[in-house]
Amino acid sequence: MPNKVFYEWSVETIDEFGDIEDSSFYDTIEEVPTLEDNQRLCLVRNEGNDDEGLTHRLWAYVKDGKLPEYFSDSNECEVGYKVPLKFKGMQL
Repeated sequence: MPNKVFYEWSVETIDEFGDIEDSSFYDTIEEVPTLEDNQRLCLVRNEGNDDEGLTHRLWAYVKDGKLPEYFSDSNECEVGYKVPLKFKGMQL
């Protein structure tokens, strides 16, 4: 079965050590609440299928109100998947 790609927004709450304490997910940017000082916003690229479920996940963290050019993996290493243009022009 072929994989499908879908995107969602995530608000991560960060503890005093810089670790992710909690994550909340939203389908649209309009649903995202105002961020608190200990939170950060990212666009999540999810890939998977009905047989295997979620098989691949990448993150693009908003910095200074802008998304980066490329997604990063769980080790914060940039990968070759570009953030789609439809998200790059959003008011964040």
